[in-house]
Amino acid sequence: MNRHGDTMFNELHLRRFVTELNALPEREKNSAVQTLITAAEFAIASFGYLHFVGEPTRA
Repeated sequence: MNRHGDTMFNELHLRRFVTELNALPEREKNSAVQTLITAAEFAIASFGYLHFVGEPTRA
């Protein structure tokens, strides 16, 4: 069983996602957050999608 499912963000979702990530306090903008912002901005610029693949959990 996969507790965390997959999801895909379209351009509209990504614009809001980037806005919310950029609004984080500077101390919370670690390398993972910066990578997400970069990937989201790339997807927006190329009129694409960003697909998140859920991680299976162990019970």
